[in-house]
Amino acid sequence: MIGEFDWDERKARSNLKKHGVSFEQAVFAFYDEYALIDTDEHDDEVRYRLIGATDAGVLVVVYVELEGDVIRIISARGRREGRRRTMSNEKPFDFKKARRISPEEVEGARKAIEKKLGIKLPPKKGRPPSSESGRAMPVSIRLSPKVLRWAKREAKKRGVGYQTIINRALEELAG
Repeated sequence: MIGEFDWDERKARSNLKKHGVSFEQAVFAFYDEYALIDTDEHDDEVRYRLIGATDAGVLVVVYVELEGDVIRIISARGRREGRRRTMSNEKPFDFKKARRISPEEVEGARKAIEKKLGIKLPPKKGRPPSSESGRAMPVSIRLSPKVLRWAKREAKKRGVGYQTIINRALEELAG
């Protein structure tokens, strides 16, 4: 379970300079209900790697678990940079053995993020039910930045994904 986030401030500054990702951004990868977690034996400690989506993109977060449900972040970087594996002793992320983050961990992350960053997040509600017309069809669409900003604002207020907001608006127009 995730109860609290912790990190070394000096390491956080170094990570931001080296990888362009702040640890404040990295905690949001734990709030992704589709995040994957892999175990990585590192010297004499067990480290974990989490791949999760954030507003800053898909991130790879390396962390250790301390006593008292404390997650100590060691590093965070963009997914593409993670593929290059900057450390020679780092093994590739094992997608076959990785586990998905649990709903309890996501909820714990929400509370820990609120505590650490002093913000309020809506609880995750899971995937919305299918529309009346049946299963949604995946499509690719170009949207104006104005529409995307609106959808993301509304999604944050309502605690759902921005694509759900766009779909609901279009269903309403379609009648």
